[in-house]
Amino acid sequence: MGKRILLGILGVVVGLIVGGLFNSALVQVNTALHAPEGGLDWKDPEQVRAFMAGMPFLGFVIVWLAHSGQAFLGALVGTLVAGRRSLVVAWIVGAFTLLGCVLVSRMIPSPAWFLVVDFLLPLPAAWLGGRLVLRREE
Repeated sequence: MGKRILLGILGVVVGLIVGGLFNSALVQVNTALHAPEGGLDWKDPEQVRAFMAGMPFLGFVIVWLAHSGQAFLGALVGTLVAGRRSLVVAWIVGAFTLLGCVLVSRMIPSPAWFLVVDFLLPLPAAWLGGRLVLRREE
């Protein structure tokens, strides 16, 4: 494989890891702010359903920030690592983030209004993260 391809793959992997760490950190903050007394067992569907039904709007905003931030930061870092004048790495990171949002939405019940926004934000956020790197290089 060529050096550009390897750097692209490395950029995607590093971008997904960095973005995933950001996402996980915000989800932990959200859970700490809004978890019910006595904690939350994520393996108990009834507890998760009750948790999501009682989550305040701020809790959903934090989840949006976690998902969009994952796409943005992952695309930005991935594009920097790849060192190429292309948005391919950013789009791949954004697509994997969107896929993650879709998969999580099938496991954790969420209101439809939340899902619409959650599915719309990752790709533009990833584009912006990659674009900022490319603009810096111009």
